[in-house]
Amino acid sequence: MALFSFKKEKKPENTEVKEKSVTTSARIHEKKEVTPDNTVPKKKLSSEQSDLSFVLRRPRITEKATSQAQNGVYVFEVATTATKKIIADAVLHFYKVKPLKIRVTPIPKKIVPSRIKGRFGVRGAGKKAYVYLRKGDSIEIV
Repeated sequence: MALFSFKKEKKPENTEVKEKSVTTSARIHEKKEVTPDNTVPKKKLSSEQSDLSFVLRRPRITEKATSQAQNGVYVFEVATTATKKIIADAVLHFYKVKPLKIRVTPIPKKIVPSRIKGRFGVRGAGKKAYVYLRKGDSIEIV
């Protein structure tokens, strides 16, 4: 249609034709990791990082945790991106005790009422780790 051709730019006569880059088969078949809610996941922590202070957030002091501490099982709130190996490295670094095994469980987010405004809010999710120690080993939690 001649009606819409007036906005098109005219190409100069001396243009060189650029070759199209050839994509490799590995690049075509490359899969991107995407979570179910279509967001890119956070990068995992590496155990070689020298700063492990952000891995163990705080000890989890509850009735169940204190009763398990007598049997050599200690509970910590940990970073959400922490893995079992990184948690083991952090316990070894800070408490000088090598864990026997580690179990990690998620803490779900909860909807809680606000006492002041009467509205509902959200308490954030997290992750907790059960650290099992050998018999005779202990961690002093102050």
